Amino acid sequence: MPQSYFITGTDTGVGKTVVSCALLHAFSAHGKTTLGMKPISTGCVNGEWMDVKAVVAASSVIAPREWVNPYALIPSIAP
Repeated sequence: MPQSYFITGTDTGVGKTVVSCALLHAFSAHGKTTLGMKPISTGCVNGEWMDVKAVVAASSVIAPREWVNPYALIPSIAP
């Protein structure tokens, strides 16, 4: 069974994407197949979500953006 990790943080800009990408790179370097997911993203810049691009680039498997980021919101909002 595949192993999964869920990275969470209590605020915006605390490094969730940075840590996720570092783990994806580290596991890939050890021969693991990796696929990151950013379930919810906000704050579209020029038609792209930079965190989603980073997670996709760090993954060793190519998946449709809709799988990696099913909820993409244009306004920059936070809970």
